[in-house]
Amino acid sequence: MRLPRVSAVGLALTSGAMALSLLSSVPASASPPVAAKPLVSTIRPAGHSLRTSALVTIPSFGVSAKVVVEGVDKKTGQFVVPGDPKIIGWSRYGPQPGEPGTALFFGHRSSAGAFWHVPEMKRGTEFKITGLNGVVTKWRVTSVQQAPKKDLPGGLFENTGAPRVAFVTCGGEFNYKIGHFKDNVIAWAQPASK
Repeated sequence: MRLPRVSAVGLALTSGAMALSLLSSVPASASPPVAAKPLVSTIRPAGHSLRTSALVTIPSFGVSAKVVVEGVDKKTGQFVVPGDPKIIGWSRYGPQPGEPGTALFFGHRSSAGAFWHVPEMKRGTEFKITGLNGVVTKWRVTSVQQAPKKDLPGGLFENTGAPRVAFVTCGGEFNYKIGHFKDNVIAWAQPASK
């Protein structure tokens, strides 16, 4: 995927565990993003009755972003990421927000993008999601972590357990030699109490 000045996302099977690899913004003088390894998996889309899009609203950062369903490109094995950094992708292989497991959202890290502020989120940051099933859920960030792209938490791909949301984007130090951030940033959230 060659997207100038925005990031690219890939899902790869690494040592038996899936890893979501988010590549960073690419300056015009840098090399294009390196593609992630192909996905080798038997995962199947969850049986959702889906609308064509949803909405994430993060009032403290002035974000109101469209969310679209994304799958995996059969040729490359990578998640298909919305080309517009103002749009967020949701993994159709996981649960809806509020269902058991982790609803996984991913997006480009760009100054004009919906996920630009994910690394700045703090414990207690609230947001809401109008899901692809039309249900509105409210969430509160519980933690924000930075992880190497090859060592992401397996909890991102859970379809059981307590409902939670994970926002994933690029972060950490920018490596100009390879043209992307070295790490990913994950904001974890649980349902906000009424």
